[in-house]
Amino acid sequence: MEFLKKLIRAFDETKGSTTRTKQAEPEIVYPNIDGYRVLRLLGQGTTSSVYLAQTTSNPNSNNACGEPVAMKIANPNAENKSLIMERFFREAALAKKLSIPSVVRSLATGETAAGEPYHVMEFVPGLDLAKLNLTERILPDGRVREIMIGLCDALGGLHSHGIIHRDVKPSNVMLFQSLELGESIKLVDLGLADELPRCSDRKANVLSGTPHYSAPEVWQNPNEFDFRSDIYSLGCCAYHLLSGNPPFAGRNALQICSKHIRAAPVDLLQLNEFVSRPFAELIMRCLSKNVEQRASSMQDLQAELVGILPFRAWKKTDAQTWWTDYSAKYSRF
Repeated sequence: MEFLKKLIRAFDETKGSTTRTKQAEPEIVYPNIDGYRVLRLLGQGTTSSVYLAQTTSNPNSNNACGEPVAMKIANPNAENKSLIMERFFREAALAKKLSIPSVVRSLATGETAAGEPYHVMEFVPGLDLAKLNLTERILPDGRVREIMIGLCDALGGLHSHGIIHRDVKPSNVMLFQSLELGESIKLVDLGLADELPRCSDRKANVLSGTPHYSAPEVWQNPNEFDFRSDIYSLGCCAYHLLSGNPPFAGRNALQICSKHIRAAPVDLLQLNEFVSRPFAELIMRCLSKNVEQRASSMQDLQAELVGILPFRAWKKTDAQTWWTDYSAKYSRF
C-alpha cells in the first residue's frame, strides 16, 4: 500500500511538471518582472508556468535588450511547495554550470514582486516532440534517428558532468529549424535532474519522473539507478515517435510502472514495418529490463545510431521542406 501511495504521488507530481499548451490567449499575470516584458503564456502546469518574454533593461541578463527569452515562474498556489522550490532552484543552479549546445541555456534567475522565483532561459522558437506527435503521429525512422543522435549529444553532455536528467520525454525535447542541419534539438527542463551519486530526491526516497517514460529500476528501487535509466527513457521516446504511442499504457501510475517492470513491449516492427530492422532492434535493446543489455553510455548508443541505415533517410532538404510547410500552417513566431 505504501508503494502504491508513492507511485500515485510521483504520478501526480509529474502530471504537474508537464507543460500544457493552451489554445486560448490567457490574461498575462506578470506584465513586467525585473527588466523583462512578458508577452504571452507558452505553457502551464500545476508547478510552474512558462512565458515568452523580452528583455528590456536588465543588467544581469546575458541577452541583449529586446531579445526574446523563455521565463519559467513557479506557480504561487502549487502543492508540496517546498519540494517544488527545491527542484526549481536546483534546475537553475545546474543549468548555470552547463555549457552544452543541445541543452537549453540558463540566462538569469530572480524573484517576482510577490516573492515567487523565476528562471530565465534561452527561447527556442520551435515545437516540442509531444506537439510534433500531434501533427505527425508517426515519424519517418530517419528523422527519429537524427533526433536520437542529437539527444545523445545532449544527454551525453549531462552525463559527462555527472548529471542524470531523470525526465526524458517528448515534451522536454524542443525541435527547431537549423541552417546547418535543417533541424536540431534542445533538451529542456532540468527540474528533476541531479548529480550522481547524490540525487537529492533519493534521500527522501521520492519517486520521480514520468510513468510512461521511466525505467523499471526507477520504480523498483528509487535508490538504484544510473545514467542508463536515461537510455531507457530515450528508447521510450523513440518508440513513441515511431509507433504513435509509448511502450506501455495504463489507467494509473501503478498499472504503467507494473508493465515497465514485468511486461515486454510489443515489437516495434509489428507496429511500424517502415523501420529498418537494425534500428528497431537497437530501440528494443534500449528498453531492456536488464540495464546491462542496454548501451553502456550515450556515446556508445550514438555510435551505433550513426552506423545504422534507416528505412527512409531524413535529409537536410526534407527538414527544410517540412519546416516551410509547418511555418505556413502553424507558426506563431
